Amino acid sequence: MRHNSSPLLICACLAFAACSGEVAPKSSLVAEISSGHVVSHLADPSVVYSAYLQKYILSGTGTAMDLPFYLSVDGLNFDWALSISPSEADPDYDYCKIWAPDLFIPGDDQRTLQVTFSASRYDQGAECKIDASVTTFKMSVSLDSGRAARPETIGNPAAGGPASSMEPGCIGGVIPNGWTCERTIRIDSDNFLDPATGRTHFYYTWFGHDPISHNNVSSFVLDDPERIQRNILSSETQDEHILEAPDVFERNGKYYLVYSRGNFANSYSLGYLMGDSPSMLSTSHVPRRSLREPIFGQATGCTGYSGRSILDAGGHSSTIRIGEDYFIFFHINESVYGPDGCHQVTRRHTVRQKLTFLPDNRILNLRGVFLRWDELGPGYEYSLDVQTPTRTFAPCIGADKIGSSTWVEFDGRCGSDELGEAANLSFRVCAAQNGNWSSALCSPYVSATSTTLDLDLPRPRGLMFRWNNLGDGYEYSLDLEARDGRLFLPCVDAGQLRDSLSHWFEGTCPGRGALAPDQVGRARVCAARDGQWQDAVCSPAQAVTETGLVMHLPLAEISFSWNALGPGYLYSLDLQTRSGQTIAPCVHAGILGGQTSHRFSGECPGRGEVPPAEVTSARICAAADHDWSHAICSPYTRTEASTRLTLSR
Repeated sequence: MRHNSSPLLICACLAFAACSGEVAPKSSLVAEISSGHVVSHLADPSVVYSAYLQKYILSGTGTAMDLPFYLSVDGLNFDWALSISPSEADPDYDYCKIWAPDLFIPGDDQRTLQVTFSASRYDQGAECKIDASVTTFKMSVSLDSGRAARPETIGNPAAGGPASSMEPGCIGGVIPNGWTCERTIRIDSDNFLDPATGRTHFYYTWFGHDPISHNNVSSFVLDDPERIQRNILSSETQDEHILEAPDVFERNGKYYLVYSRGNFANSYSLGYLMGDSPSMLSTSHVPRRSLREPIFGQATGCTGYSGRSILDAGGHSSTIRIGEDYFIFFHINESVYGPDGCHQVTRRHTVRQKLTFLPDNRILNLRGVFLRWDELGPGYEYSLDVQTPTRTFAPCIGADKIGSSTWVEFDGRCGSDELGEAANLSFRVCAAQNGNWSSALCSPYVSATSTTLDLDLPRPRGLMFRWNNLGDGYEYSLDLEARDGRLFLPCVDAGQLRDSLSHWFEGTCPGRGALAPDQVGRARVCAARDGQWQDAVCSPAQAVTETGLVMHLPLAEISFSWNALGPGYLYSLDLQTRSGQTIAPCVHAGILGGQTSHRFSGECPGRGEVPPAEVTSARICAAADHDWSHAICSPYTRTEASTRLTLSR
């Protein structure tokens, strides 16, 4: 049957946001669960930024008969623009059960929006069958003309790669057309353009060969379709045999594959893999990590994971960079109590949450809190205590797990106990030196008001000295001057400090005597490479505060690195100095070419000498085919001995 729908005028709407339409009302329940509400009655969101239109585009699962599109200039506030029916774009077929679109703008064609979506296709004029099999289709939409091309199935069987399939099921590992289950693209696709290589990776969900589906995720590179990478397989204990909705993004040279697990109508949740390249995004290389779990009620015997009532669950995500931050869009379930006392899902809504990245590049659990504190000194270990309105967990996370680290991620649990939302909890950190917990120092309990919480430990008697890293091969020594003028040169030599970048001073200069911390007047740090102390460099001598001092050593050279934007791109390096001068470029594209690293020792060819110690920040710029009028530049980044610059299209 043919469906009545809006004309395919997406170009005008996307370019000028001129389409009219009502925005769905905001659910009061959604407002209670998440302050990042985006769109009501929209599931399986996908978000992309169009540099050509200078707008963010959002779509997802709506009526299941068409694809709704929402627009935003800031990536935060979205308005409905129009809906597109794939049936209107196909002269031969109609489509229903239209789910989970993925929006993708190819790197070489900024004027085309590529939409891959799951659907059931049937002869025009026939009726949609509720039990019909779904597969994945690709549909291109011109951002100039507004024309949507006829949907096509995905894959290239002639080249030995995976393909979409209309066949019902996947029995015994092989479907009737001869394709194995893993080579059959079913639902929840995701296109990812690797900024380091310029190659596009296609991720998808395929169905297993037994009655309970076994949804799994695999991928391939579009220019190498025969080589299938198995990313992650579902299990009964972790996923209820359902694992789907891959969402891949890159940040600062790290790659993340976010996935959904569990039944979408019950215990839906989010997990992720983290690796150094797309090829590392597999459980054969990296562990599974939790990103968001359901909240369970106390009722038992309910449908869902662990047989408990689901109070809050959600999944199927899309991650995008907005400014310098990364936001994850996902849907949550709105549910009501059924006659059996269990929660039953009624509708789904799209919400948004800012991602917090931990110091080791892991993502903070979306229900969690990142807690940090100042280091007290050598020999100290730390533990975290948590209070609920009725109970204290001391410790919640012990020193055997935190050790000497000065931060920890709280993910909503103390062991096997689920504590729920962090906003209802209070936290403190305790510290003990050399295992002496009878003399532990503890911060006050503090309530969580954001995803990052700083805790203040009482400071023991001593001074903390820190300094910057000059690079491989350097060792350091610490010089102190007493308030009465006595010099301790050095107080702590390189034989003790070696390549350490900090020192906790409690009053002893080995071999040179005692100096009370409160009698230290000034300090400096010196450094030498490979034991050549005749060529040592030192920081300026500075007055010491009551807690210590952070010192800065002049850099002898700076190692710059950056991500590649793809074939045909050339790079140039711009610098800013302490005097406020900008040198653009310092190292031009004729020298850097297509390289993604440069060791700077002070020479700006054709522009003169710039001591590395005078450089305060830098950026990298890139242009395709020498078109510098459309150059792409990273933000200016503070320089260190090893400085990573990140380009984004």
